[in-house]
Amino acid sequence: LQLASAQNPDAFYAEQFQEWMRMCYSKKTTWIIGWANRMHDLPREEQKHFLTYALEQIRQNLMLNYVGPALARMNDNESSFSKKFAPFINDLNAEDLMLEISEAHSDVSRNAYSKLVFTDLSLKLHYLLIRK
Repeated sequence: LQLASAQNPDAFYAEQFQEWMRMCYSKKTTWIIGWANRMHDLPREEQKHFLTYALEQIRQNLMLNYVGPALARMNDNESSFSKKFAPFINDLNAEDLMLEISEAHSDVSRNAYSKLVFTDLSLKLHYLLIRK
């Protein structure tokens, strides 16, 4: 009963991911720092799950660009966001995006200070997202 009544964590992750990508693209540093503080308040395992979710979203958006929506596995909320976000994920930045997020996941796993990890990652993602 607890599992059935529990909220889907992917809905929370989707909301956070979408907000995060918008902030990273526009480089709103004060908002990024506030977002990093909120992510720091989450338990370490949830932080790692969020980063895993972010990796999957980058992968799905890359597939959406090159294969089309037929093979992309997204719910309605994710697909409506990805229609506008997917053009920013391409062969020039996808590998670097995934590498940076994987590195942050590794840092969080090793007990790094997550406020610093998420702030640094967000600023790195800004430069990768604006790369054409």
